Amino acid sequence: MEIAQTKKQEEENLMENIARKKRKENSCFGHSKRLLLEGYLLGKRGYPKITKKTELAKIFGCDRKTIYNEMQRGLVEHTKTDLSKVWEYNADYAQLKADWENTARGRKLKIGSDFILCAELKRLIVDENYSPYAVLAEFRLNGWKTETRFCEKTLYNWVNKGDVAGVGRTDLPNKG
Repeated sequence: MEIAQTKKQEEENLMENIARKKRKENSCFGHSKRLLLEGYLLGKRGYPKITKKTELAKIFGCDRKTIYNEMQRGLVEHTKTDLSKVWEYNADYAQLKADWENTARGRKLKIGSDFILCAELKRLIVDENYSPYAVLAEFRLNGWKTETRFCEKTLYNWVNKGDVAGVGRTDLPNKG
């Protein structure tokens, strides 16, 4: 019993330390901070129920708007046993949503939405059995079909990642 109590106390101390760390530039909420926020908002895990955004912002060392945005990200409608609906913050849902939103980060692909180029690459690689080097030689000899330019390595990367619709590693002459 004492081991479980000690472990619970260590977990609470760790979570409080995470919340009280000095704010870094461009810091964001991680899963542990989201669990802590859920604990404060719902009064779970032995935390006092705090719903004021300014108080939570002081605890987490961030701006009130950050708390507001995080609360909006994790807001989920729950159905109680009496079939009434209630909106609550859910840390796991907020984490899933943040992870999904982070997938859109980064540079856009050079091939982008160049469907004409994709169709031509598929025709040459799959139907004509050209290698990426032979595709580039074909484009240089007969002219590029679109404005998008790329090198052999880029084409291999696109094929390996599956960025060219209908073309995979197994479609290459030496099977990748």
